[in-house]
Amino acid sequence: MNESTKIKLELTKEELILINNALNEITGGAYALPEVEFQTLTGSTKPEALDLLKKISEVLKTEVL
Repeated sequence: MNESTKIKLELTKEELILINNALNEITGGAYALPEVEFQTLTGSTKPEALDLLKKISEVLKTEVL
C-alpha cells in the first residue's frame, strides 16, 4: 500500500473488537461469505480481509490500546 493512501483513525478497543469480530464472521465464521461473492459484497478480496483481520488481531493481542 502506498503511504499516501493510508488513513489514520482512532478507535476504542471495543470498536476494534467489533471490526475484528465482523471480519472473523464474514471470512470464516457462521456467516462466512462465499468466495465468489466476497469481493462483490465487501469491495475487497478474501485474502485482503484475512490480512486485515490478522493485523487487527495482532494489535488486540498486544493490549497496548
